[in-house]
Amino acid sequence: MIAQRYARAGLKVDPSEIMITNGSQQGLGLLGKAFLNKCDGIIVERPTYLAAIQSFGLFEPRVLSAPLQENGVEQSHEP
Repeated sequence: MIAQRYARAGLKVDPSEIMITNGSQQGLGLLGKAFLNKCDGIIVERPTYLAAIQSFGLFEPRVLSAPLQENGVEQSHEP
């Protein structure tokens, strides 16, 4: 049903590519498990969603923050 809804919007999504989670924290935990190793760097907005830090914290990444401004994340002009 979800894949069909995406198809109506012009996106081809196979049902095997869809995962339903029980809330955002479960989804963030699964992303961390799939992509993070100890000491990997991650960038989060400041302020950020506490559940994200808790979920990713299990994998012991280096957390870097980017200040959030009125129009989004502040961009650095440094190389």
